[in-house]
Amino acid sequence: MTVTFSPAKFAGEIIPPPSKCYTHRAMICAALAKGKSRISNIIFSDDMNATIDALRTIGAKIETSDGYCDITGIGDMETLPQNVNINCRESGSTLRFMMPVCAALGINAAFTGHGKLPSRPLDPYFSAMGPKGVNFNFNGKIPSISGRLNRGDFILTGDVSSQFFTGLFFALPLVSGGSTVEVTGNLESLPYLEITRDTLRAFGIEIYKDNPVGANSTARWIIPGNKKYEKCDYNVERDFSSAAFFAVAGAVSADNGDGIKIMGMNKNSIQGDKAVFDIISECGARVSFSAGTDPHESRYIVKPPSDGKLKPFNVNASDIPDLVPILAVLASFCEGTSLITGAKRLKIKESDRLSAISDVINNLGGEVIPNEDGLLIRGAAKLKGGRCDSHNDHRIAMSAAIMAAGCEAPSELFGAQAVRKSYPDFFKDYKKLGGTCYADLGF
Repeated sequence: MTVTFSPAKFAGEIIPPPSKCYTHRAMICAALAKGKSRISNIIFSDDMNATIDALRTIGAKIETSDGYCDITGIGDMETLPQNVNINCRESGSTLRFMMPVCAALGINAAFTGHGKLPSRPLDPYFSAMGPKGVNFNFNGKIPSISGRLNRGDFILTGDVSSQFFTGLFFALPLVSGGSTVEVTGNLESLPYLEITRDTLRAFGIEIYKDNPVGANSTARWIIPGNKKYEKCDYNVERDFSSAAFFAVAGAVSADNGDGIKIMGMNKNSIQGDKAVFDIISECGARVSFSAGTDPHESRYIVKPPSDGKLKPFNVNASDIPDLVPILAVLASFCEGTSLITGAKRLKIKESDRLSAISDVINNLGGEVIPNEDGLLIRGAAKLKGGRCDSHNDHRIAMSAAIMAAGCEAPSELFGAQAVRKSYPDFFKDYKKLGGTCYADLGF
């Protein structure tokens, strides 16, 4: 799908979608519990549908409706399926969360997926779960598993993905006996692990943080075994990684009078991506927060600097990797050179995001130099617009759309349908705020 954009100024208010990160976790917890849980405030993006299908495959009963789903967990089942086939589509979360869950339940599972998913790394599981009773069969593009996960001490490197830790956090409470999970090297994306622990706690599972024990260890968790997940009616909070696109839009392309109101956000959230509001504020954007009497009325208001001049910034993105593409767009509108570091893991996302966002920005008239660890961005006084590609990556597509609004001439984005992975209504909200976009179909 190709979308054409014209320069635009944004104004008005939007409600970002619920957190994809929290939704994955709440659905899995509900599926492992006994009884019926209701997960509210959700959208059925491609990634969410992948997880729903996976959970149905292992026996959970899931009824979907507008904005919520009812999940009757497998805790009610006397027997579980012995062999399953799980299509994870393009969802790395679904694959990395379901693999250890199936292993803990003793379910033999064959996994499939498309896009970049078959090439995304799983090595930490091979070394961690292989010695603990799990067999990996490498006949397919994604290995299948058999056997049953046993308790024990698990050691993983912390610089690949926090999803491997989250997968074990889901699985190990189900096995016989307690376990530990220890990190070696630098632990990145810690906020995502705190989100996992927070969600697990709501469903009756406690994971305990412990002091490091090894010379090279940076963190350690104690996970009691033989635990039962408890049913829970769970309301998913709104997503800061999605809000970030329109927060940056407010900083670079909002109407100076009204700005953009981003509604329903939890200022006390443990989501790491709420840092976007601090970053754009440090660049000179005018950011305020108003807490309503109803949580749905709480809002961030974002306007450009009074003088229209954004200052460059340096940021280590190791805990906020999902913000890197849109922060690179922000830097393109700053006066001076900005530096984003701690982002080497972005090479193994839905696309090589360091290369992909550099391609987008350079094609639209900016200047980005990618390196092994991040990006160097030289702000441009004027961005001419042009043609770019999403690289089949939802965050690249949305970042390109925000940048296009600030360009002097129209721009084209190929592969815009990628937004359906996480934010199906992105272009609807984009137009609601005054953005101009035209598509060859849809929208």
